[in-house]
Order: sequence, then C-alpha cells, then structure tokens
Amino acid sequence: NTSLSSDKVYDIFEDEQGKIWLATDEGLNLFVPENSSFVRFTDSNSGLPADVIYSVYQTREGKYWIGTIFGLATGTKTHFPKFDNSIGRLSSNSVNAFGETSDGSLWVGTDDGLNRLREGESEFEWINESTEPGISSSTVMSIYGEGSVLWVGTYNGGLNRLNIPS
Repeated sequence: NTSLSSDKVYDIFEDEQGKIWLATDEGLNLFVPENSSFVRFTDSNSGLPADVIYSVYQTREGKYWIGTIFGLATGTKTHFPKFDNSIGRLSSNSVNAFGETSDGSLWVGTDDGLNRLREGESEFEWINESTEPGISSSTVMSIYGEGSVLWVGTYNGGLNRLNIPS
C-alpha cells in the first residue's frame, strides 16, 4: 500500500512546496521522502474521475488539476471534484496536458482539442483545427505557457505557437 501504484507512469510533477506527484495507470501518487513511500489517490478514496491519470499540474494560486482518462479534476491534495464534457464543457474527457498564460488562463490539452478556462470562469472555451485561432491537430499532448505565448505540441500535427490576447 505504500509503494508506487503502477509501473506505468505518464507524468511527474513537482508542486510549489517541492512535493513530487506521479500520474500512473492506477492512480495519483504522492512521494513521501521521509520514508521513501507513496500515498495513493484513486477514484475510490479521493473523488478522482478515474484511476488512469495522465497529467498533474498546479496553478500559481496553488490549485491542483488532474487529467484522467475520464475527465478533469481540480482541488486540494485529498479531494478532486470532476470537470468533464458535461460539467464545464471540456472538449474531451481524456486529458493529456496543462499550461498557464500570463492572463491567468488555464489551458488543458485533450484528445479532442485545446481548452481554455479564463480566470473566474466555470466553462472551457475550445480551440481546434476549425476555430480562430486554431491548432494543427486536435490531439494535444503538451502545453507550455510563456507569458502571453502558448506552445502546443500535438500527437501528429507538430508544434503550434499561439499569441494569447488578454
């Protein structure tokens, strides 16, 4: 119960307090360095939408965002309320990546497009091949926010650079 829950690790994230989080095929794991063990968070003990965790992120305000195969969760270290395509208008329930831009927007990359949650809003805006601005492929695998520039890596459409107006 105190070992890593799966050998299949999708993401490793260090939070603002220096704690190490691992997104695995069988839950979210928090490394406890004092005894070289892990605390496991699953859909049964934390409210996560699924045990298959693809990505972990923490915003500047300290809120955690967890990308799973069945939706997005946000919250504190032990409770993660769900966002999905019916709650919050997420474009896909399969969440792969996170990023932020200087305007306070949270960006979420999914298997079906890029999603933007503006500061203070509760529903996502979608960006894909058909929107303006657009991206080259709807399968978003990585995101990096650099001021008002957002870099978006896709599965098979290359790299996109978006200038984000406030």
